[in-house]
Amino acid sequence: MLSWVHDGRRNRSGRSGSALAENLDAWAARDAPGTSRPVTDGLDAVRFPGTAQYEAHHRDRVAGLHAALAEALQGRGEAWEELNALTDEDAGVDHPVTVRAVAACRTLASVYRDLALAEPGFAEEYQGEASMFTDAADRFAEHGPFA
Repeated sequence: MLSWVHDGRRNRSGRSGSALAENLDAWAARDAPGTSRPVTDGLDAVRFPGTAQYEAHHRDRVAGLHAALAEALQGRGEAWEELNALTDEDAGVDHPVTVRAVAACRTLASVYRDLALAEPGFAEEYQGEASMFTDAADRFAEHGPFA
């Protein structure tokens, strides 16, 4: 489903949705004389002008959020590598690596919350991830990474 959305709602034929709908209009009109556009007249892009532009904007926004997620995951991975190099005595709540790990977890939680709003179909999963990273950030900030 995500690849379908990211591809601009293309079907397996590779043709755009509007081109496919027009083709289906021609096909349906052969069997239903008097109905000029039985498929395209029911599309949001026809019934609600601006829908196609909104969907394109939404796809761009979601793509930006996924790019932010990839960057945040990379930052978290780097922070975790640094944490793994520390000893229990070194890694207090004020240690720069701990502070970086807390910030990375908070950033991930924020991006997941934004994704939950942008992609309601995956909201439950995204909210779960946001909650997990918020809890980790709170725990590290209060007790350090090895508590």
